Amino acid sequence: HELIYLGLQICSYREGDRPRCTVEELRTCAEELRGHRGRRKALRAIRYLADNSRSPMESILYMFLRLPNALGGCGFKEIVLNEKIVLDGDNNKTYFADLYVPSCKLDIEYDSEEFHSSASEISRDRERAAHLEADGYRVVSVGYSQLNNLKAFRNLARQLSRLIGKRIYIRARKFFENFVALCDLLHRKGHSIRSRFRKIHKNEIPWHSGVRIAYRIYLAAWNRLIRHPNLPLVLTRAP
Repeated sequence: HELIYLGLQICSYREGDRPRCTVEELRTCAEELRGHRGRRKALRAIRYLADNSRSPMESILYMFLRLPNALGGCGFKEIVLNEKIVLDGDNNKTYFADLYVPSCKLDIEYDSEEFHSSASEISRDRERAAHLEADGYRVVSVGYSQLNNLKAFRNLARQLSRLIGKRIYIRARKFFENFVALCDLLHRKGHSIRSRFRKIHKNEIPWHSGVRIAYRIYLAAWNRLIRHPNLPLVLTRAP
């Protein structure tokens, strides 16, 4: 997770700036470093990167939704970052979707309480959503609490699976372990990252309360899987 997050940030940029490099440039560089330690890990991480992230939280949200089940994500492969949307009509308004699914015209926006708490920002976000929905787009806002809480995230995954039309079957044994690692990344916001839990010991569990709760859920699910190895784990699915 650490390599994927760092790769997304390397390929990110703020409005008005240019990205430090692109995913393709990172891939080319890694492929040319034959014989160097860590090359294979870098190439595996690059498989899940995307250009155009504009903030650390966009990168983390992308990881929750885009990464495969084996890495703790939902596996929505169509998602792209900061897609340009030009509306039809007289005004030809242009917007950028934080995360976008082209096949169903779905705009997934990260709702930052830090930057979208003022009345003017809230009003502007509502106006933006109204313009997009009037032109046939669907807008879903995702807040920090929906990623921080496993039950809330499950409801979000169910909602998105219906809109995208993709069923989510969790069969990967490492899903819960890596979902907890993503929650850990969310709490630390990339400043100090744990890639995964290597041992089931109390002193390895982060002190964050949300991660402790998710970790207990992971342990319970893991014990169920051990007792019933042929029973698939289903997180949620579209009807």
